[in-house]
Amino acid sequence: MSARGSPRGPRSVSPLTRTVGLRERQWAEYEKLCGELRLRPNTGVATAIQPRPSTAVCECGTPFLADNSLCPRCREPRQEQCPKELPPKSHEYDFSRLYLGDRHVRALAGALAVDRNIIAVMLPCCGMMDAGMVSLCEQLKRSEFLQFVDISENRFSYGGAEAAKRMVEGATSLVLLNAHDTCLQEQFCLRRGLPSKYMAISRSIRTTLHERALATK
Repeated sequence: MSARGSPRGPRSVSPLTRTVGLRERQWAEYEKLCGELRLRPNTGVATAIQPRPSTAVCECGTPFLADNSLCPRCREPRQEQCPKELPPKSHEYDFSRLYLGDRHVRALAGALAVDRNIIAVMLPCCGMMDAGMVSLCEQLKRSEFLQFVDISENRFSYGGAEAAKRMVEGATSLVLLNAHDTCLQEQFCLRRGLPSKYMAISRSIRTTLHERALATK
């Protein structure tokens, strides 16, 4: 009930509050997996997904809680944040040039999978090999809205390439896969003298993405 005795309408959740809630769930999952793998949380990952305290303050002077749209003191609703205050690209994740290694990629992949609306993931040159690629691709292959993945300059081999193929087939909105300087690039395979099965997977992935891109036009 409001101060005048009339019932309030249904509470609307601002985009900012939804993003903070998402980050809290992702960070909890990441910390849990790091604990299971006996890893310290990576500071670069923390910068990207660790929730930050709210800075919004009610007219009565009371700070809003990060996950609450009502003032804890006077129960007045938080004013909707203007667009420039909203976290930009909250469903895009850029870990470019951040060295993680397979075990941290495994923990990060679990946290990324919490975001059901994930659009893009960039993990170039992050020290990812087969185990990390398999973990990442297994988590992302069910992402309905995923459109872009960057796995360039990582040294996975055939197991990782097969995982990438499964991801491309499962994430049906995916239209761009940057695999420059990996075993999924034909020039890389030729330079290294890799077996023809690598180029077969590369061509299969490119064909799937090309056909999908044409179908969306």
